[in-house]
Amino acid sequence: MKFLNAFAMVLIFIALTTHSSHAKSLDDPNSELRISITKLLSKPNIGQSVDEHVRISFFVTDDEKLVVLKTDARTKPLDKFIKDRINYQKINIKDLEVNRIFHMKVHFALEE
Repeated sequence: MKFLNAFAMVLIFIALTTHSSHAKSLDDPNSELRISITKLLSKPNIGQSVDEHVRISFFVTDDEKLVVLKTDARTKPLDKFIKDRINYQKINIKDLEVNRIFHMKVHFALEE
């Protein structure tokens, strides 16, 4: 009888863990958002050497456009570059939560 109870518990445990491991979708909209932002910020040309981590705060509007709220860039040219490249750019990401503030840290390592 103890063997039967233990066997039943093992089966229940396996069934629950198998179900929960497949419950989450593999498509993460936030990772797609990061890829889109990275593409928008590729190949910067600001005319000076920069090596800094910048935190960008932005949100996505109902019509799927990015709006930069602020950056913590220490140089004005880098701040302007980020805002010029990202602001009001339309993105197309399925199941992305809109009208929510996102924060993303980006590392810029540029040689003049």
